[in-house]
Amino acid sequence: IETEGDIVRDNLEQIANQEFFDKLQDYLQQDPDRILQCHPEGFPQCSCQELIYRRLLKEVPEKWRDISQELKIPQGTITAFWNRKCKPILQQIPNKLG
Repeated sequence: IETEGDIVRDNLEQIANQEFFDKLQDYLQQDPDRILQCHPEGFPQCSCQELIYRRLLKEVPEKWRDISQELKIPQGTITAFWNRKCKPILQQIPNKLG
């Protein structure tokens, strides 16, 4: 049985998550870490900013396979780049957002 406290807690978590995503979108648009210019060599269309939007900020995250096909980049290249470059950038963002 879900209590009123559970409902309030869930609502607060949703609000906090939405506020974080709003801050994250603003942060990404400002590009303070040059995440738009951070991309695999030869594939400028595959920036960390683009991948973050597609994987984290869309209501329904895109699958790696679909991103790979659309951007015409091998899936292994994208996922390796994500793990090597984009994840470390993402891990630092919450500290910068406060």
